[in-house]
Amino acid sequence: MKRVDQHGGSPAAAGRLRAPLMLALMLVAVAAFRIHTAQYSLWYDELASLEFARQPVSRLWSSWMLRETNPPLFYTMLSGWITLVGQDDVAVRLLPIGIGTAGIGAAYGLGRAVGDAKVGLLAAALLSLSALGTDLSQQVRGYALAQLAVLLACTGMVLYLRRRTPSGLVLYGIATLIGLYTHTTLALFAGLAGVTMLWLLWSDRRAQARWLATNVAVLAGWGWWAMISVRQMTMPVTNIAWIATPSWRDAVAMTAQVYLPFYADRPGLTGTLLLAGLFGGWRCARYARRGARYGCSPS
Repeated sequence: MKRVDQHGGSPAAAGRLRAPLMLALMLVAVAAFRIHTAQYSLWYDELASLEFARQPVSRLWSSWMLRETNPPLFYTMLSGWITLVGQDDVAVRLLPIGIGTAGIGAAYGLGRAVGDAKVGLLAAALLSLSALGTDLSQQVRGYALAQLAVLLACTGMVLYLRRRTPSGLVLYGIATLIGLYTHTTLALFAGLAGVTMLWLLWSDRRAQARWLATNVAVLAGWGWWAMISVRQMTMPVTNIAWIATPSWRDAVAMTAQVYLPFYADRPGLTGTLLLAGLFGGWRCARYARRGARYGCSPS
């Protein structure tokens, strides 16, 4: 006889509902916490975001944007948002908080695509507890939107690797375009994703061709802002000249700030070893799982 729970549903159905319910509770708690802790004044860059959002949308999508290094997508969204809710400090922060909370849902989706619902919940929990993630989702800047776009793009990549269906390519393409029109540095993500997928799809030339076609379409869609960026970099006095090129030491420090729960202002030996161990452990675990899947021993 098939066992049912007290509500008349099967245990399997109850199990399928458990993860979405836990995710929903997590999102509500995170949103409430981020709203409660966002009661502080806007800083300079956030005020600049508001100033750009007050411009006519047609101006944001024209060569007038040569004066700004960030693409116009977030400013366009912010323009519509302040029309709805006004320009109170907390009210304008509700937009990035909502986007950042959606990013936690996207982390769950990516984890589930890679593994299962438990992996998805772990990914969502880690992002929920990230101090940097909380900070970026409260800033009236495009950072939370860029993070959401990358998570969705990675999910599309995983889906395409596993199923070879157009839906993965469409998700990757749209999400990557959103990212490219949110922050110019995401061109680095698009380039690395493109090369990595070509390598992973090496044995499937047809899948490679579809992947290349998708990236050509993304590049064509990004063409306008790419030209703006090139013009900015070739101007006699650029508006990005103040950004210093980081040293390797600074790069390690910035990476550690993102991935480690605590880290000194300057990378010391202990912190650097901890960072290396984090990535080394991840690689070892991945190879061990792959060996177990295919019946290979470490030797």
